[in-house]
Amino acid sequence: MRFPYQTIQADCLPSPAKSISCHLARHDVLWNCSRLRLATNAGSVASAEWGMLLASGFLAAIVSVVLDLNWKLPGHAILRAVLPMSLGFALAPRRFAGTVMGATAFVTALGLNVSGRFDIGWGAITNLVMTGPLLDLALYFIRTPWQVPLAFGLGGLATNLLAFAFRAIGKLSGISPGGQPFGVWAARALPWYVLFGVTAGLVSALIWFRLRPREFPTENGLVRDDNDISLKERHDPRGN
Repeated sequence: MRFPYQTIQADCLPSPAKSISCHLARHDVLWNCSRLRLATNAGSVASAEWGMLLASGFLAAIVSVVLDLNWKLPGHAILRAVLPMSLGFALAPRRFAGTVMGATAFVTALGLNVSGRFDIGWGAITNLVMTGPLLDLALYFIRTPWQVPLAFGLGGLATNLLAFAFRAIGKLSGISPGGQPFGVWAARALPWYVLFGVTAGLVSALIWFRLRPREFPTENGLVRDDNDISLKERHDPRGN
């Protein structure tokens, strides 16, 4: 059975005041699968959703900069960025929500770095800046609920591979050479970057999203929400 997951933007009027809301149209697949959704309107973004996106980006930056897991394993920094941002997607399932959270996280991390109290590494900066946009890109093409964890896993993998590339450039250029020869470091680090990237995305998606939709069409043309005992009509507003 195919589910009608096309994004609706009917109330997005061609005016500057609503241009941002139109770009942040509701992502229907995430909205149907989220365990925590706040979005109720397909075209306009509520103040609560804006607050959740900004707070999630801020939280991702704070966790990435302040929390030190001390694991001594390459690539684990993505865990501190993906989980808060995937929470933001669950609370405000909007297209390009990741870009909003990524920009917020970057500005927050930049402020913390300028204060001189925290030293932000290459991997953490890359994760904060690119996790949101890459998740947006991966989630843009999904059409069914089971694709949600796959998209998060691919987004996490792409982010960590990019972080690995930036780290490798730093080593090769001598900016942050480290103690090990590049070949030894790369052979040891790359599998961990891949593992942490995929795992962070998959686990985050499974925590905040269902593998089946909240709403599904019935044989009578109605839509049932399994968190709501009421039946809402999709095709016939008069109930016939």
